[in-house]
Amino acid sequence: MILKKLTISILTALSALIVVFLLIPQNGSEFKRPKSVPISAQWVGGSDGGDWIDCKPKNSKELECSIFANVTGALIEKATFKGETIESELIIDYFDGSQIVTTDNLEFKKIDN
Repeated sequence: MILKKLTISILTALSALIVVFLLIPQNGSEFKRPKSVPISAQWVGGSDGGDWIDCKPKNSKELECSIFANVTGALIEKATFKGETIESELIIDYFDGSQIVTTDNLEFKKIDN
């Protein structure tokens, strides 16, 4: 009888862990990528919202970025950002509307086009 209760408890706990694991986003984003957002775009934000940002190097110190709305995927803006020398793949840490900062603490400020 004790073994049966222990087995049921273990199975219940495992089932709960599986459900929790399935609810955690697996692609590193909090929101599902809209179809209009390029696959190369990174989701940048928190649980309260954010943006999809797709940046391509324009030259060694400038990025051409397209910013898309998190839920609708609508293009919000296209802008050029200038900053430090780009030496590797950029992982965006945050975007505050006027600058992009990478996880390596590289800063790129929006410039007028």
